[in-house]
Amino acid sequence: MAHELLLLLQTRTGVTIGNRKEASMSQEGVERFLGRLLTDDQFLQQATISITEAAVAAGYPLSYAEQQAIRPEDLARLTAVSTQLDETIKRFCQDSHKPSRHQANSAD
Repeated sequence: MAHELLLLLQTRTGVTIGNRKEASMSQEGVERFLGRLLTDDQFLQQATISITEAAVAAGYPLSYAEQQAIRPEDLARLTAVSTQLDETIKRFCQDSHKPSRHQANSAD
C-alpha cells in the first residue's frame, strides 16, 4: 500500500503552473516524507490537519503540486497502514509519553 501511495504521489506531481514547471522534492525526499508519515503518529496527525503546515514545520520542501497530490484519502490509507506497524519501528509516541521498545533498547 505504501508503494501505491508513492506511485500516486509521483504521478500527481510536477504539474505545469503558468509557463513554468514547478520544482518538486527529490525521490529521496518524497520517500523520507512518506516514511515519516508512516512512523510518526504526531506528524501524521498534524498532516491530517494541514499537510502544508506539517511539511513546513518539519522542513520538507513540498511544492504546491506535491501538497495537492497528497489527498485526504491518501492520509487515511497511511493512517491505516501506520496503525498496523510494529511500535519498535515507530517514533516516540507523544500520547503514551514513553519511547518505543526500539528506542528504549537502544538506550541500554
